[in-house]
Amino acid sequence: MEISYVREMRKNYLVVEARRDFLGYEARMLAANPVQGLLPMKVRYMDGSASYYYDITSRQPLGRLLESRQITVEEICGLIRQIHGALRRMEEFFLGDGGILLEPEYIYMEPEAFQAGLCFVPGAEENFQEGLSRLLQYLLRRVDHRDRKAVILAYSLYQESLKENYSLEDLLRLMEGEEKRQPAHGSWKWRESWKQEGGWRSRRSKRMRRAGKMGCQTGRSQPKRRRRQQIRQPQCALLSPGGRV
Repeated sequence: MEISYVREMRKNYLVVEARRDFLGYEARMLAANPVQGLLPMKVRYMDGSASYYYDITSRQPLGRLLESRQITVEEICGLIRQIHGALRRMEEFFLGDGGILLEPEYIYMEPEAFQAGLCFVPGAEENFQEGLSRLLQYLLRRVDHRDRKAVILAYSLYQESLKENYSLEDLLRLMEGEEKRQPAHGSWKWRESWKQEGGWRSRRSKRMRRAGKMGCQTGRSQPKRRRRQQIRQPQCALLSPGGRV
């Protein structure tokens, strides 16, 4: 498989030469129907041979993106779920998983959103399970080994991928189990406790404001009672013991 790169006026392309002028169903389907999660592809002919042009504008390879930093737990889970989502959408167009290149240098990411664009090569016969296992091994090397949660998740995923006939659904179930056992900062449990604490504080502040209002009302009413008593006392003083004025 010959791969090269072409830069035009405002576009950057990854170019793959079609295998033996292969232009079958998968190539026509992908060129006519963009699939979310896959790099946009179009077919070009030069000197009688066909090539696949993948638009990689404003994207970076995963391998280059992780050269200067480690990958986080959230990014690992997000990447696995994006690959799973792309496979589900590919099934709608009867595209097999053998054409996906899972090497880090061919997974193109949007750096800010960490959204993956997978390179699907029509006619390729890659072993998806082995490719995914190699990708997980690479991610295990790129986690921050001071982050216990990231290490446990990456190692568990890689170990699961070494099992015979594992599936992507097995990895998703494992991720869900790890997330429940070890919720990361900002997870639903942390947010729920924060809400409860905030709710307790808000209820307390409401009670304090209510008590303050009652105190103010009591403070305003006391002078009125005192004034009424002061008015009545002189009248009582004018009365003689016999009840006469």
